[in-house]
Amino acid sequence: MPAPEQEEFEARYFADDALFEHLLAIEDELIDRYTRGDITEAEAARLERHFLKSPARRTRLRFAEAWSRHTNAPSAGARRRRLPWWGRLKALLRARGRR
Repeated sequence: MPAPEQEEFEARYFADDALFEHLLAIEDELIDRYTRGDITEAEAARLERHFLKSPARRTRLRFAEAWSRHTNAPSAGARRRRLPWWGRLKALLRARGRR
């Protein structure tokens, strides 16, 4: 975006709360998509080169990455459910033997 247009846009989003909130939501979505790997290599390169120049945005990215690791990590119950077929069979036979 040319500098005069960027300055005009910045003045508008600082003056308009709804526009500012919309911009933050778009940034959040971009960070989430980057964290999930849902953007192209070219988009990722542009994001890294321009968007992530800001320390605040890098902090938001680190938070999103940590959140993603935490929410996508399988729970202990999910890890138990992922036993190979023979492990599930063994657990079933053990359970039936207790009856």
